[in-house]
Amino acid sequence: MLDKFLSYFFDNYKNSKYDNLEIVKENEVIQSLFLRLDNDVYLSQITFWDNLMYSCQIYYLKADKYILNEDIQLQSIDEIFVKFNIFVKILKKFDGASSLD
Repeated sequence: MLDKFLSYFFDNYKNSKYDNLEIVKENEVIQSLFLRLDNDVYLSQITFWDNLMYSCQIYYLKADKYILNEDIQLQSIDEIFVKFNIFVKILKKFDGASSLD
């Protein structure tokens, strides 16, 4: 599902400066991470990725609070990319994977 998720971005934002996120596809450990939210709720990769693909929308990650909101539609792709870049950094922090540098 991670491949599908990232492919959406690359297909819809091909000329983006975020194309270097391609390396994330090769880091399978992301799919097994748990993401800690501000309210101390943990989402497993099954909950996060399945809901993301099932609802055919992107979770919007607020830069300040790191809160996933499933109700925001694909309206501001630029902003979502910025938040996704932050999301990758959060995953790296929890995983300690140097390959996400």
